[in-house]
Amino acid sequence: MDDFKEQEGRKDVIRATIWVEKPSQKAMVIGAQGRKLKAIGSMARKDIEQLIERPVFLELWVKVREKWRRKEGDLRELGLG
Repeated sequence: MDDFKEQEGRKDVIRATIWVEKPSQKAMVIGAQGRKLKAIGSMARKDIEQLIERPVFLELWVKVREKWRRKEGDLRELGLG
C-alpha cells in the first residue's frame, strides 16, 4: 500500500502498487483493455471494505522493477524484507 487517506463522510482512498519483474508480467496483470486489473481491484476492494467496514476507493498501479524479488534492498524498500 502506497497511501491511505481516511475521509469522514466519504470513501476512504487507498493507493497501491502491484510490482512485477517483467513488462510481459505487467501486461498479464493488466489484461486486455484493463479487464484483469479491474477484476483484481474489484475483488480486493470488496475484501478491504468487509475488513474495515467502510467504503473505499481503491487505485491500483502495476509497475515493473526487474529482479526485485532477488534484491535485499528492493525487498526492504517495498516493506517485504
